[in-house]
Amino acid sequence: MGLEDKVVISAALTGVAANRDQCKWIPYTPQEIAEEALHAYNAGASIVHIHGREYDGTPS
Repeated sequence: MGLEDKVVISAALTGVAANRDQCKWIPYTPQEIAEEALHAYNAGASIVHIHGREYDGTPS
């Protein structure tokens, strides 16, 4: 496998302004984000991208 065959998988876990009314699985809390980051890693992601949230889900 040459370098041209490699890919980087990035998982955007929280979205920029999406909320649970739009997707009930969006993580809000640090614990939820950490759990989802581990799931993404186990699925092959090498990068996670998050936008900070308050505990109620509003952007931080």
